[in-house]
Amino acid sequence: MTRIYGHSDDLVEVEVEGGAGGYAKEYNGNTRLIFGDKDFGGCKVDMTYVKPGVWAARIKQLAEGIPIPWDIIIRTGVGDVGYSVVVEIPTSIPYKTKSLEE
Repeated sequence: MTRIYGHSDDLVEVEVEGGAGGYAKEYNGNTRLIFGDKDFGGCKVDMTYVKPGVWAARIKQLAEGIPIPWDIIIRTGVGDVGYSVVVEIPTSIPYKTKSLEE
């Protein structure tokens, strides 16, 4: 399971469970995460900070005609992440990142 959410006004948190023990990473600013590939299916998750103080998520397929191979859950954050939606992807495959700050 991979869990993605905004933290504060400048960080995107990614928690990955399973696999070789799991891990957590932080990325500065608005970030795109890319899972899978365009030949076999996958998705892009864009996390952007939107004023006045909330995070937004946008999910896209990687290629036309090739569906996202997982059921993605978007839920309301609670507790420490009450100002961010939380995106849950039921996979722990490696992903790529790209800053959306450019």
